[in-house]
Amino acid sequence: MCIRDRKRMVEPASSEVFFFPSEENAEKIIKLLLSTKRSLKVCVYKIFHDGLIETFGKLRERGVEVLVITESKTCTEEKRRKILGTGASLKVQNSDQRKLHHKFAVIDDDVLLCGSLNWSPGPMKKNYDSMVVLRDKSLITKYNEQFDELWAIEKMKTVTLS
Repeated sequence: MCIRDRKRMVEPASSEVFFFPSEENAEKIIKLLLSTKRSLKVCVYKIFHDGLIETFGKLRERGVEVLVITESKTCTEEKRRKILGTGASLKVQNSDQRKLHHKFAVIDDDVLLCGSLNWSPGPMKKNYDSMVVLRDKSLITKYNEQFDELWAIEKMKTVTLS
């Protein structure tokens, strides 16, 4: 996919970095997520950012599979309902022995987002954090394997609307 950049065509960068705090970079992350065509796998410690959660709903409306894993202690009942209300599938880490502290997402098995950024408005507006965007197939494969392994763990509780 080429992008028009003032009278010339350029290939998308193979890697990018977004630094926070930055509302502009938060919008760039949402735009990148909205480019998903087939599947989005999200594995994050915290997910409170309404704009990101709303993005899941927009993707589901287009038939994109959205899978989310998060830490049970950081995902309130209200946030669980919001995530599930988008049509996304949700699992939470439900063990006192281990915390889920990852912060990554895989878009269409083509793009990896990872870094220190928690997916909540506070860090995006106040904290010094980063999110790296990579298009390295070998790294994406490893993160996909990690996601799939976590998704399959019996102690990961599948959350449903009741």
